[in-house]
Amino acid sequence: MKRGLFSTLDHMIPPSSIIGSSSSCLLPSLLFADLNCCSRCLVCHPVNPPYLIRLVELIPHPKTEAWVTLQIENLMRQLGRTPITLRVELPGFALNRLQYALLTEAWRLVESGALTPAEVDLVMTEGLGPRYAFLGPLETMHLNAAGVHNYCQLYGESICTVANTFGPTPEFSGIVMDSVHKAMCDTVGGSTRDLEKRQCWRDRCLTALSKLKQTIDVQDKEEGKTTEK
Repeated sequence: MKRGLFSTLDHMIPPSSIIGSSSSCLLPSLLFADLNCCSRCLVCHPVNPPYLIRLVELIPHPKTEAWVTLQIENLMRQLGRTPITLRVELPGFALNRLQYALLTEAWRLVESGALTPAEVDLVMTEGLGPRYAFLGPLETMHLNAAGVHNYCQLYGESICTVANTFGPTPEFSGIVMDSVHKAMCDTVGGSTRDLEKRQCWRDRCLTALSKLKQTIDVQDKEEGKTTEK
């Protein structure tokens, strides 16, 4: 459907127009294949829920011109978003690749009987989640030791040892899927009303976090100005 629409637009839009798709996984080289205007095409992927999450992934077509990406980056910043641009096309882009790595190991922990679904979620909400709300995994490495070099010297071998035990990618089906679904229904509920109520709660939490981040951004800028003076 998208390719059909873009093919129609290809013959209609002026040279200054840009075509974007909000796809979360379709690669630009496939999505915009055979278009005359592919040099003005890119994927612009917001993160769910997009009205509260600032990150937007930009994935240019291999032939996308630099001015196109730059213009969309600037537009996203004007809208209060935080754009990142992938320099190489990768299935799943960046966010979903990281997210899927986490999901696959969470699934294995449940499948092996090591943790319940609720306990896996606690690892995030009471552990990694608060940490990663302000620091990414690479800066966390840097701060959890005397820099990245020191972190890798201390923990690199252990990381490789653990990573080599992850095993194959799970099927995301069958008994484990049923058990995770039941656990989530027991915790959140399974009806549309239950889900909407929890989504509203999620949005309130994300709104509060967004406001806190904005406050910190302002404080950081003010401190930077003070330092310059």
